[in-house]
Amino acid sequence: MAGALAHLSPRPRRGGRPLAALLALLGSACEPAADPDQQVQAVLDRAYLPQALQLIGTARTEVDVMQFHISPGTATGQLEQALAEAVRRGVRVRLLADEEAAATAEAVARLVAAGVQARLDRPDRRTHTKMILADRRRLLLGSTNWSSSSIERNVESNVLIQDSRIGEAAAAYMTALDERPLVPPPFACTSSGAVRLCPDRSFEKPLLELLQGAQRRLDVLLYSVRLYPGNPEAPSTQALRALREAAGRGVPVRVLLEHSGFNEELNRYNEEAARYLAEGGVAVRFDSASTITHAKLVLCDDRATVGSMNWGHGGFRLHHELNALLEGPVVSELAAYFEARW
Repeated sequence: MAGALAHLSPRPRRGGRPLAALLALLGSACEPAADPDQQVQAVLDRAYLPQALQLIGTARTEVDVMQFHISPGTATGQLEQALAEAVRRGVRVRLLADEEAAATAEAVARLVAAGVQARLDRPDRRTHTKMILADRRRLLLGSTNWSSSSIERNVESNVLIQDSRIGEAAAAYMTALDERPLVPPPFACTSSGAVRLCPDRSFEKPLLELLQGAQRRLDVLLYSVRLYPGNPEAPSTQALRALREAAGRGVPVRVLLEHSGFNEELNRYNEEAARYLAEGGVAVRFDSASTITHAKLVLCDDRATVGSMNWGHGGFRLHHELNALLEGPVVSELAAYFEARW
């Protein structure tokens, strides 16, 4: 079914900048030329749905959505309806979703019928990015899937970034992946003011540098983390080692992990990583089995990261992921959120 639905929507004709120029935009952002009107705010837990609906509902020209999972429910029904209404207003709406779940394929079929340029990604690739982009300026990204559990019950971390440079980079990322290339192009981080947007594997180096440079505090909130004892150079193993080394330098390091009430494989991975961290002096806690902690949040000194990536080989090296490194007042919002969870 997924293979058939992948081509339900014809590939839209694209004018303006060619793909090569869009990719050049992603790769050219070495200097943080800030949007003078840049705004960044945390969008946490139940705040996601009203913010997403407002974002879609006020879009004037275009909306781009990337999602890992779309399942039936009241909240997701509202989001689908908002996209359909945007199309009726004359807004160009694109959606790219992972093809793994049958429910997602069914949602794509409904959206295509409503006029959305909706597509499924290739079956040999996992699109784990969760983003909504309005008018190439307002970007909502983070950990929230379009499911009742994620929107209505889970612990989820997202940020809303209002910045034209970041928005253009997110649009370029969407355009590159919407072509469903056999080999995805390499992406680079894009910086603007207090934000550094890092698609796919471009996040690995700045995340590791952030962890390795910690001086005053390191707080981590994660759904899934994987230790590879036989591969010390695996990026997730390097990240865990950086946490232990920070603790060894006297930096207070706290890690809060998901403990699943139904996924024992996830629990085994998280428990193995937790033992490794605790042996190195890291304070580790698990959430309640009745709570799904699906957030992906790092707080390091005066900076933070928010995004879609779990710490494993897939997240670091294989999947499509979108993450942001942040500075400024939003870090205090995210720190307060971590404290409340801890």
